[in-house]
Amino acid sequence: MKNLSLIFSIIALVGVITVMIMAHNGHSKKSESKNESTKIYFNDSTGTSTRIAFINTDSLLLKYNLYNELKDKLLSHQKELEAEFGRKSSTFEKEAAEFQRKVQNNSFLSLESAQAQEQEMYKKQQDLMELKDNMSNQLMTKEQEMTGQLFDSITKVVKEFNADKKFNYIINNNLSSTLLYGEENFNLTDTIASILNSRLKQESAK
Repeated sequence: MKNLSLIFSIIALVGVITVMIMAHNGHSKKSESKNESTKIYFNDSTGTSTRIAFINTDSLLLKYNLYNELKDKLLSHQKELEAEFGRKSSTFEKEAAEFQRKVQNNSFLSLESAQAQEQEMYKKQQDLMELKDNMSNQLMTKEQEMTGQLFDSITKVVKEFNADKKFNYIINNNLSSTLLYGEENFNLTDTIASILNSRLKQESAK
């Protein structure tokens, strides 16, 4: 809506959901083949093996049913607010045009009555601007709540998934990340999305 400026930055939450889980480092076994070590581990200066996997949070959110449900609800609420603001804005514009017509035609009985209506129109304009700000803040608050809900659900599942400490780090891989390459064997996106949607289905059935 032209009059209601809202930066609908759901995708920005992708940057927030950068999941990094640290576990105790395990020493690599000497019996591991060179090929396996190259694919799964890298050794730091202390000789400790570090195991890394990654999640593409752009893809994860698109596959996560809760994200799509919350996004649709937020969009629906936004449209309701836009419609309400549009109605009130249209009413004000008509009243302002009528006031301007009366001024041009000298239709006011006195200067005092013209000034009184001018003050009334000014107050209505201020109220309309305040309504616009309140609606924008309301939408941003709901978006923040949505971000928090998604972040909590995703990090909870990732931590539980990694409870046996398979990985020392689970990092984010999307367009804004610095991970340039990751072998698909260690891409957990589909696995985590499947767990999230399965739990959501179970909770919805309760």
